[in-house]
Amino acid sequence: MQLQHPLATVTAAVDGDVLEVLTRSDQEYSLTTLAGLIPHRSPAGIRIAALRLAEQGIVQHRVVGRSRLFTLNRDHLAASTIIELAHVRATFLTRLTEACNHIPQLTYAALFGSAARGEMRTDSDIDLFFVLSGETTQETAAGVEEQIHELATRATAWTGNDVRPVIYHEDAIEPQPVLRAIAAEGITICGEDRWLRRRLQGMSA
Repeated sequence: MQLQHPLATVTAAVDGDVLEVLTRSDQEYSLTTLAGLIPHRSPAGIRIAALRLAEQGIVQHRVVGRSRLFTLNRDHLAASTIIELAHVRATFLTRLTEACNHIPQLTYAALFGSAARGEMRTDSDIDLFFVLSGETTQETAAGVEEQIHELATRATAWTGNDVRPVIYHEDAIEPQPVLRAIAAEGITICGEDRWLRRRLQGMSA
C-alpha cells in the first residue's frame, strides 16, 4: 500500500483521492482547490468524481456564484469508515510506537525513507531505524533484535509492504550520510524526537 494514499487500498478511482482530501477538515473545497491538492488527477476527472460522490450523499455540495463547493458529509453512515481509512498512516505510527514501548533497551526508533517522505509506491519497502541502548550486551542484543524482527513481520501484515529494520547499537552512531538522512526525514516512533539529530550534531561540533 501507499501510506500517503490509504484510500487507494479500496479504490484506484479519483473518488478515493477526493474523499481523502475532504476528510482533512470540515471546510468547503472548490473544484480549483481540489485540483491543486490532487495534481496527479485531471480537473475534469475530479469534477466528475466529486459530483458522483455528492449523488451518493457522502459529499455535500452547494453552488456559490460560479463555483461549486464540496465538503464531507460527516453524518453519513459511511463517513466514519472513510475517515478511519484515511487516517491509516497515523494508525500505523501509533501501532509502531505501542509495539516499541514493549521492546526493552531501545533508545530510539524512527520511520524513514519513502514512507516518511510520503513518496511510497505500492511496492515500496517500509524502512524502520532502531538504536539499541548502550547498556545492551551481546547476550541481550540477540533477544532485542528478535523482537524488532517480529515487529517488522507484524508491520508487513498491517500494510502488505516489506518492512526492513535497520538496527544500530548506540555506540556505533557516527556522522554517516545515511544517519544524517534519517535524522532529517525520520518520523520518531520511540525515544526523544530529536535524539538522533542532537547526537550527530554533538559529534560534528
